[in-house]
Amino acid sequence: MSGELYKMVIRVTVFSLFVMAFILIFSIGSEDTAGETITVDDSGGADYENIQDAIDAAEDGDTVRVFDGYYEENVVVNKSIDFVGNGSETTTIDAGGNDDVVKVTEDWVNISGFKITGSAKYGSGIKIEIC
Repeated sequence: MSGELYKMVIRVTVFSLFVMAFILIFSIGSEDTAGETITVDDSGGADYENIQDAIDAAEDGDTVRVFDGYYEENVVVNKSIDFVGNGSETTTIDAGGNDDVVKVTEDWVNISGFKITGSAKYGSGIKIEIC
């Protein structure tokens, strides 16, 4: 092997070791921020059959995943979670004319994939109430 080729191989090897060490150091120091996924299905076969029970069991950073269905309940989201339905065509939360449908009382809540209906006359579909 020629002298120049040998030096280039050494440089590439040292650089590769440096990059691998850098990645290892930062991967060891990082926390796994992904939470658990808690599932809801009104016909059974999931962790819970109603949404509020799943939210009550969740911790900050978790995802509450709601499968297709019709859920007649009022929901209070009091944790920083992802609150995800299967889509507004198939996943409905209906308060049945009783108060707010979904009340959010915590920062960092992501809500998607729901049809939200049936609030009281002076209620809200989604009420944000963060102090």
